[in-house]
Amino acid sequence: MRYLKMDDPEFWENEGVFKAITFAGKIRTTEPAEPVVEDEHASRSSYFVLGDPDDPAAPVATVLRMPPLYALPHHSHPTDIFMLVLRGSLYVPGAKLGPGDGLTAKAHELYGPELAGPEGCVRVEFFATRDGATNVEYVTPDGERRVHDYLRDGQSPWRTGMEDVPALMTELLADLRVT
Repeated sequence: MRYLKMDDPEFWENEGVFKAITFAGKIRTTEPAEPVVEDEHASRSSYFVLGDPDDPAAPVATVLRMPPLYALPHHSHPTDIFMLVLRGSLYVPGAKLGPGDGLTAKAHELYGPELAGPEGCVRVEFFATRDGATNVEYVTPDGERRVHDYLRDGQSPWRTGMEDVPALMTELLADLRVT
């Protein structure tokens, strides 16, 4: 048994196969040839396997800390997911999710984009399988569906699926003017 606190640095240290996809505290510039830049305000993720970490069928919970206005593209996974916001807010098409709010998606069902609110967002996403957590499906601008495997391919070159982010940003700014 082990007790965990999100505020401890050890919480964000991934073990085993997940070390290969840890990009905690780093951001990738727009060009793949440019260096990765340290940024203490970048997103961080921690993967918790429920069972054998080497078993591709083992369920996984992923905690993602998103800084303010951090965006993830429209994407899917090859397994069912359940996401729950723990802290902050998350703007998704048609909804603003706060602590205790969540969403579900079936395998291969596209969701997002996601935009962290002005205070950032911490969310946990449960995946039915480890491979479902590490494989991200996205649609290219020409409509082709592709899979990015974080264990095999490393950091994803997110260059698609962000078309709806400006509308989410407009909604977020409107909320800020109201409060």
